[in-house]
Amino acid sequence: MSRHPVQWYTLPPPFISLLSDLRDDIGPSSEASPPLDPARIARYKLRALSKPYGATHIPEYQEGKWADAAFVEQRSDLLPRIAIYMQEHAGIAGDAMAFGTALPCTWKDPSTREQTDWYRFQEAVKSHLDECWGVLLKHLPDLFN
Repeated sequence: MSRHPVQWYTLPPPFISLLSDLRDDIGPSSEASPPLDPARIARYKLRALSKPYGATHIPEYQEGKWADAAFVEQRSDLLPRIAIYMQEHAGIAGDAMAFGTALPCTWKDPSTREQTDWYRFQEAVKSHLDECWGVLLKHLPDLFN
């Protein structure tokens, strides 16, 4: 028996198709596959090129590159400097102390900020969350009452 039983006959066809695609693309449990599994990422990229999923290439993500290209962190304040020092030198305690410490920043070019990969990614995440909530509210209204 499945860990997550689903009444297939009650789901609209687009949901059945989406669940099938997700199962195919996600693949084995994350307990059985490595984080950042290259095969799983390749499946996501291939799916993104199909028409129902936007037929759009997913750009290669390099940690920090998008943010570095979009804005400059202002590290002159004492609190951010202490948080950075602790994060770099105090192991897990430093990670915990730095969590939630926002560094003041400014856009490198405010006139083109909306064209940066960083901005576009953040907006896409917000849009995706709005769409997910819309689907849930439409099809499972009792879930939120």
